[in-house]
Amino acid sequence: MPSKPYLIAGIFIVGFCVGFWSSLFNLDRDIVKGISPFREKDNNYEFINPLLFYEIPNGVNLKEFDSLVRNVRGTIDNFVRAGNERKTSFYFRDLNRGQWVGINENERYTPSSLLKVVVMIAYFKEAESRPSIFSNKILFSEEIAGLIGSIPHDKGTELDIGQKYSVSDLIKKMIIQSDNGATYALLSEVNDKLLDQIYSDLELENPGDAGRTYTISPQDFVPFLRILYNATYLNREMSDRALALLSQTNFQDGIAAGIPRSIKIAHKYGETVSGSEENVDFIELHDCGIVYYPDKPYLLCIMSRGEKLEVLSSVMKDISETVYSHVSSSK
Repeated sequence: MPSKPYLIAGIFIVGFCVGFWSSLFNLDRDIVKGISPFREKDNNYEFINPLLFYEIPNGVNLKEFDSLVRNVRGTIDNFVRAGNERKTSFYFRDLNRGQWVGINENERYTPSSLLKVVVMIAYFKEAESRPSIFSNKILFSEEIAGLIGSIPHDKGTELDIGQKYSVSDLIKKMIIQSDNGATYALLSEVNDKLLDQIYSDLELENPGDAGRTYTISPQDFVPFLRILYNATYLNREMSDRALALLSQTNFQDGIAAGIPRSIKIAHKYGETVSGSEENVDFIELHDCGIVYYPDKPYLLCIMSRGEKLEVLSSVMKDISETVYSHVSSSK
């Protein structure tokens, strides 16, 4: 018969193991219970119900993300304490396994140019059944140009009033150069039903209902990138074409600044200035995209609010470096 000390030790070990595996089982069970499908709404099919993606609960309690969340939170807190920014939100998703973590991921911001991705998706969706739409010409009129001047701090356009541009060229200018004139021109001819359907399918409020008060969070925006990456909303050709355009985005001061140039990234940024021309209240800067790390692609979305654009860019760069280091060192 084992001595008393060994018996106590054995009971302790058995109890620890049972408790550990029970906790792990409960954690996994909670994650499984929280998985829910996103499907197309109001589809016209009788026998199918198209799946867009599965939503998986936040993995913040998973040990593998401890250091990532801690380091990103430390970066954000340092900038906040220094008085250089007001709020930063962070969202990371492992695209192989679907696990994700976030910090302030439900904080809402003015989306600005991020919604140009949705306009692109609407045109690409229509092109699946009507590919000739890409060659359609849209007149850049004085009326459309006037929309640019009506918004404070709008960066304008390279388009010429009175000239006609193909839908294909306008989409390229809208995504790669973030040209607002191209966006307004495309919106003047967009299929509103398709545009509305995208927001409905993803269970998001339609900007058309809220106007300039519309806000969005990282948690809200990332599904637009996920349906492109998974090719579950557009067909494979159109999804690939959309992400190829996003990989040419000319903004290099955010997420792209924190990863090697050899790594491909398909992303879109947005910038909003609040206040008058003479007295700026605050600036918002966002950058969300897919980083194609070899065999370990991930989605990263950062939204921020502060007083200085260069500081917000630095926050993004530091967070991006932290995430890249985590991915590159993980098994």
